[in-house]
Amino acid sequence: MDSLRAGEYISNLSGKLEYKSYRPAKLPIEIEYDNELEDLIKKAYEKLEKLNELEIDIVLEGQIIKKEVFFSTKIESEKTNDDIFDKHYVQAIRYAIQRIKTFPLSNRLIQEINAVLLNNKKYSGEFRKSQNWVGDAKSTIKTAIYIPPNAFDMTEAMNNLEIYINDEELKEDNLVKLALIHYQLDAINPFVEGNSKIVRMISTLFLIDKKIITNFCIPFSYYIDREITQYYGRMRMIKETGDFEQFIKFFIRMLINAIDETLDTVKTISKIKEKNMKIIEEDEALKRAYRRFEKELVIKSDETDEIKKLEELGIIKKLDENMYSLENYMDELKIWL
Repeated sequence: MDSLRAGEYISNLSGKLEYKSYRPAKLPIEIEYDNELEDLIKKAYEKLEKLNELEIDIVLEGQIIKKEVFFSTKIESEKTNDDIFDKHYVQAIRYAIQRIKTFPLSNRLIQEINAVLLNNKKYSGEFRKSQNWVGDAKSTIKTAIYIPPNAFDMTEAMNNLEIYINDEELKEDNLVKLALIHYQLDAINPFVEGNSKIVRMISTLFLIDKKIITNFCIPFSYYIDREITQYYGRMRMIKETGDFEQFIKFFIRMLINAIDETLDTVKTISKIKEKNMKIIEEDEALKRAYRRFEKELVIKSDETDEIKKLEELGIIKKLDENMYSLENYMDELKIWL
């Protein structure tokens, strides 16, 4: 295959200041649907159907959101200012879930989500107007591992992506479309900050927007974290060889695994909740404390009578002097502190 199928590196500036940024090809891309891809798509839709049969209430959805936030932050090796979960990240996902009900998945919505994610700090909520690059904290544009599109090409690419996302006449399977959107948005890197988190968040929002799922119930970041080397390697392979199909197949396999994880998690947590409620069903004060833990998972609290009792019953675990977690839920969500 030809690398130009995916895009090309173009020169910017001149002399000692010259550098090359990536200009991704416009979507759509003609994709080859071989038997392997067709089988993966079929299997994924079968799993999605099972997922939609589950009852996922707002509390359980909130727990899955926190799993997404935990692993998405872990991927970027960040420490949050909100103990375990980045509260602005949680707020951004909740904002997006509500907004997508009445507003299309568009550049404007993506910008709004970025503003909430970054708590309206400088440059948040708007596409960058200058060149950025990807690398460690000490990297320069000369040592960067990847230089996304310059500001002009970025704007052109985001306009093209918006059209592609909302083109209902395009005869492209939505899961294939999702994989391409995921890759393209990552390649474009449209913001000064928060790009990778937006990419992962938009993946689940696209499925909600297309009414393929009804809740934010697929924590993509958990499986990306597990397959992180292959994940980045396969996206890099697109730029080097133009082979989109290998990434699409990888992405759909990852989606299938993420759905299986959610199916198991929901069933197990439902059993844990039923067991816990039987233990505390006669005590209203314990019920109130337990419901707070269901919502937050990790709570900073003094050692009240209710906290002490829940700890004695083995329902919660003391993490340090005044921090407690809903232990069985955290184990099932794979959030190990």
